[in-house]
Amino acid sequence: MQKGKFPITRNSLHFDENMFQMFSEWARDYTESWINQKIVLYQIDYIRTNSDDLYGEANIDDIKYKSPVELPCRYKIDKSTNEAYMKNKNARYKQVGNITLSVYEQTLQEYKCDIKYGDLIGVVADEKTMIFFEVVDDGKANFSNEETMFGYKRFYRQIKGCAIDETVFNG
Repeated sequence: MQKGKFPITRNSLHFDENMFQMFSEWARDYTESWINQKIVLYQIDYIRTNSDDLYGEANIDDIKYKSPVELPCRYKIDKSTNEAYMKNKNARYKQVGNITLSVYEQTLQEYKCDIKYGDLIGVVADEKTMIFFEVVDDGKANFSNEETMFGYKRFYRQIKGCAIDETVFNG
């Protein structure tokens, strides 16, 4: 992918940068004031994390995180599933569904953070419980018309995560 500055000339008859900024502000205001959902982002600190030289992998105990950041966003947690460890349906467990969240690019810039694969997301379930998810899709490659504002340019990222067990991470 070529990097640089390229003027966006598509849709310029009825939609331009001023309209983009105005609609972005309205959307952020609606999300942050009315919906008012928040997540807690635990970013992996790649400088402090001990990883092996060959594959760049780290043991769970060796992963270090930056200070948590509370981010306004919009999220949806899928319905939980009731699974079984064995074919005869014994040893059942119920797992929290996956999460899909939408966060504005401007919000990430404002909070000076970036959501990457492997980062952890915490969602307050009730006064005593926080559910954790690992990022499995960081939403950086979202250039489709559905993920841009009127095909002009992208303004948010849709991030997906899967629930993790509290023995892996609990804040």
